[in-house]
Amino acid sequence: MEPIRRRMTSAMTICLLCALLAGCQNNSNEGTASGQGTTSETDRGETPQQRQLTESDYRQLLVLQAKGIAHLENKEWTDAELALKQVSQLIPADIGATANLAISRVLAITDREAAITRSGNATVYAQAVQSAEDAIATLETQAKTSQYRALALLLRGKLAAFDDAPEKPRIVDAVATLRQAAELSGDQPDYWMAVALAMDAHRDYSESPQLIATLERVQQLAPENLFVLARLLERQAIASNSPTPEVQQAAGGLRATIENAATQLKPFNDTILQQRRVNLQDNIATALQKADAGDKRALFGAAMVVKNLIVAEQVVQVDKRRIDRHLLEYLQVGLSDNLPIAPEVIAAVAGPVPENLVTGFTQDSSLPDLASITSIQVVDMNLDGTDDLVLLREGRVEVWQRSKSAESEWAMLMQSEQAVSGLTDLLVADLDRDFDRRSGDLKAPAKLRDPDGDHMIVKNPDGSERWFDTDADVVAWGPDRITIFRNDLQENGERTLTLLPQSGSVSNVNDCVLADLEADGDLDLCIAHQGGLSIWRNLNGTIFEPQVDDLLGPDHSIQALDLADWNQDVSMDLVGVTTDGKSGFLQNILHGRFRWVEAADTGLAELNGATNVFVDEFNQRIGWDVVAGGPQGIQVSCVDASGFGVLQPAGITPLSDAPVTDLQVCDLDNDGRSDVVAVSNGQVLLFRCTTVPFSGKPQFADESALAAAISDVATITTADVDADGDSDLVVTTQSDGRLQLWLNQGGNINGWIDVVARPLGDDPQAQSNRVNMHSIGVTIQMRTGPVYQSHLIRHPVTHLGLGAKKTADAIRLIWTDGIPQNIVVPELLEARVGVQAPQILPTSCPYLYTWDGEQFRFFSD
Repeated sequence: MEPIRRRMTSAMTICLLCALLAGCQNNSNEGTASGQGTTSETDRGETPQQRQLTESDYRQLLVLQAKGIAHLENKEWTDAELALKQVSQLIPADIGATANLAISRVLAITDREAAITRSGNATVYAQAVQSAEDAIATLETQAKTSQYRALALLLRGKLAAFDDAPEKPRIVDAVATLRQAAELSGDQPDYWMAVALAMDAHRDYSESPQLIATLERVQQLAPENLFVLARLLERQAIASNSPTPEVQQAAGGLRATIENAATQLKPFNDTILQQRRVNLQDNIATALQKADAGDKRALFGAAMVVKNLIVAEQVVQVDKRRIDRHLLEYLQVGLSDNLPIAPEVIAAVAGPVPENLVTGFTQDSSLPDLASITSIQVVDMNLDGTDDLVLLREGRVEVWQRSKSAESEWAMLMQSEQAVSGLTDLLVADLDRDFDRRSGDLKAPAKLRDPDGDHMIVKNPDGSERWFDTDADVVAWGPDRITIFRNDLQENGERTLTLLPQSGSVSNVNDCVLADLEADGDLDLCIAHQGGLSIWRNLNGTIFEPQVDDLLGPDHSIQALDLADWNQDVSMDLVGVTTDGKSGFLQNILHGRFRWVEAADTGLAELNGATNVFVDEFNQRIGWDVVAGGPQGIQVSCVDASGFGVLQPAGITPLSDAPVTDLQVCDLDNDGRSDVVAVSNGQVLLFRCTTVPFSGKPQFADESALAAAISDVATITTADVDADGDSDLVVTTQSDGRLQLWLNQGGNINGWIDVVARPLGDDPQAQSNRVNMHSIGVTIQMRTGPVYQSHLIRHPVTHLGLGAKKTADAIRLIWTDGIPQNIVVPELLEARVGVQAPQILPTSCPYLYTWDGEQFRFFSD
């Protein structure tokens, strides 16, 4: 019955989508969500009329925008059309809404998972194309900037290229339109690549000098992109054998391209040699020598070997995503700041800042009575669904467990065998991708826990009582050493911490973080020290290799680090601060290369000297913000990233001038805003975020009096230790390093949702989509009415506050491969539940020719 049901669902989707699209072309007024009519003239591109939005309009607009983007990114075309069309009707003069509707309609036809096809139903297909053309025409009429005019041309060109057919030739117009878009874009390489790919996919351009010239232009604009290099090598090589003089002449740059390939591919030569038994550098050098000796086919052979060897490499596929951008990347996710809304309407929708429901913290004596602890993490280490304590004590890593009952006693689970002097801090995350391979890849989000319903105990879809299926390993570090332990499950069911010796050495270490810097699904170790920055690359989960080349780090000490895709280019960067105020970020410029960018060029304002840094979102706007603490107090630096990739400083908010020695960020009262927790002179400082939605200005209230009873504090960690739905405080004391647990009172009155972002296991057909198994660095966002929150995933389970709302509008994840995914199922957006969000990749049937070391072979899935 399942295949029949899918066919029926698909048929109904086509019919409904057809009706919706056809409805956009009639000549009668359509009632909008607000009861105000709009006519088909809007879709035909005439200047729309915009009225002031009411409070009801605005509330509905927020929900429709969130759901429309979510459905579109999930490729739920009918639901996306319904929501985005209503958004466009509510704000017909808004260029962002117009662009989003046009993108949605183009994707509903051109995406490889589109429900509408010419072969399926030619009439429905023609109607859909016309509706998309109408939406693009509206965008062209409204576009006042070169960016939006270029976007309209890009959409029109892509649609024409897709719609090209022998009985309806459109490719010439498509290429011309895409070229106009590229020229208008300010020479953006992705726009020029769209021109090249349109030609590359069409038989009429199989040996086109125009195609080669366009690829050469793309390479000039993106000289380090290996996907562009592979395409150019192939096209130039084929053209070099053409009987047509004009085509042969277009291949005149083949030698220069091969020489460039030798330079660009040098870092990957050893890997390719090991895996494919071909030394690219030697092959290229030999080919160049033969060409100098008069062998006319030598360059052709070298180019094709290089192209076929690298085309399936993960780094090339990652580069393809960066240059062949999906139309979803052009969406305007947030609403414009210039909507026709009266200030009093905005204030009414934003509402007053909710009352702080946290009444204080009470000490709980249930933790193990241990002293001399310098660092603590709370995470499930044995995959039983209950968090464990990971401690660093007297040079040893200790893991303590208890049963699912919060009243049960803690007992030692495992500890490292030998004490290592000089260790002071811990990092806990999966390093070796040892996920449970018995757990099948999920195809949809699922509920894991519902304490008020029928999921009192966590239950994974595979039947196990656990939140996630990959155990965490441990990095312990101190000023002059780094030690790595693997969490091993023995055949007898016992767990052990296995020491993994490393060849690298360090000194004067100030901070360490784990981040996937190579987009390969493995967490690398990033080290801040007195000399600047160092990176240990994760080779196989066991060996970490210090990177010695291509790291243009700062020439001064870095005191603290945090991870973030700071400039939103789908590559993980590092934010760093110093005690003398020299903040900035280590920009990932791909292929293992990094450069330090000072704060003035990053949108990050200069901060006072800091010893702690945390990246999060505090002003309810797109873009990451930073909270930093140190000897001169605590500051929040906000960034506005809402305009076409340009980062602008959005001001500094001082929280305290008291010296700070430890810093954490969490939502203590579950109101959907991130609060700041710090340690100063042995006391706990609490700053509750009270930012008003839509204001763009972070605001905080000093609530430190709630923690006045907590003293003698050295370090602080936040975690829901008693599993009641709010974050508690776990501290170590200054006097003797003893553990203390302080339970949050009142934070769980507000609702919450716990989310486990579960990456795909190792899929040989999706290597470029590999995400580390605990999703560290994945962006998670939630919209609940006017309240927007965005965070970087740092732990296997992410806790999101709902405030007084009973449901969220949508939860959005942006995986580290850049692909967005949304949870929109109502029952998974309810308060007080735990859900699993699996990484779901689009279906595909890739094929390629590759060199197996002896000959070219055909591979397909």
